Amino acid sequence: MEAFQCFMFTFFIFPIAVFVIWNNYKVGQRHNRWVERFKELEQLPGWEAPNTNEAGRFGYQVGFEGLVIELDWFKHSERFFLRARYQLASTTDLAMDVQYNFGLLDRIIGPDEQLGDESFDGAVEIEGDEVQVTALLTSRAREAMQGAVADGVTIKEGCFELVEETSVAMLARAQEVVARVGRPALVLSGGGSSPLERLRENLEQEMLPGVRARNLGMLLLHYPEEEVTKRSLQAELLRGGHPSGAEGAITLAQEEALIAALQGPEDGAIAVITVLERCGTVPSIPGLRAFATQPEKDYRWRLAHQAISAIQERVGPIEGGGLSLSEVPVGALSEVAAGAGAVSVVESDEETS
Repeated sequence: MEAFQCFMFTFFIFPIAVFVIWNNYKVGQRHNRWVERFKELEQLPGWEAPNTNEAGRFGYQVGFEGLVIELDWFKHSERFFLRARYQLASTTDLAMDVQYNFGLLDRIIGPDEQLGDESFDGAVEIEGDEVQVTALLTSRAREAMQGAVADGVTIKEGCFELVEETSVAMLARAQEVVARVGRPALVLSGGGSSPLERLRENLEQEMLPGVRARNLGMLLLHYPEEEVTKRSLQAELLRGGHPSGAEGAITLAQEEALIAALQGPEDGAIAVITVLERCGTVPSIPGLRAFATQPEKDYRWRLAHQAISAIQERVGPIEGGGLSLSEVPVGALSEVAAGAGAVSVVESDEETS
């Protein structure tokens, strides 16, 4: 028995114990080498000295063209990572990530909220307050965010984040990670304009009809009485060669031109919906119905129903091809049927009609 115990100790227990001790020693050495490499970053100008917390993480605050980026280093599953983060001051509910396509499911429930830029909409999934999202994502911002998301940057609760596994070239990698977060963060951090002013500026500068429509729609839904909105509406109508949309009746020829414009570029169509809301009559209803039965385009759905409601208040219930507000729109989801607004990834804190 003693011989067996001696055999087990010599050939099994002792080697295993030696291996465990040696492995722990080597792992500890490796960890210490990484710690020393990370602490070398303290030598960089503008990088504050690292602080060690109980979880063994180390962090810097790094100046990047006026922004303060947080960089920390941590270990997970015996691998070491760098993580750079920046919190936007303007919003805490913005989220962006890679857009995933689910084929048949997308066709059943409709696509996510679209900003009117085909390239951006197909590549980036967004969440947040619809007014703020629209105001922030100018053409330059969309280009920067699309590139950042493709590069691995995500935004959650308004916080940019990028996680990268470390390499031996810690110094260069850390500076690279900071820059990859800092560059797109600068784009969304610039400018102190209010959302109202940003929407107006976007309308003046944007070239894509879908994006212009989105910005005009946000003005009409959320700032209908503002002078900026009224001027923007007039400018869009003049741009499309449509009647001015002054209060009161319009001629049949004018209304026919407006209804035909509903099939034209999106920015002109959104402007026309508001004119029909103000002074449209029964022939407007079929044209508006096309917008009212597309729940995936939430702001257009709401604008169309506002117009239908306003027309029916003036002329009474519409029979024969008209859309009753108590009717469930074709293809709409249960939320739409309940009158809660359009189904959308982009949500608003404000009440919608």
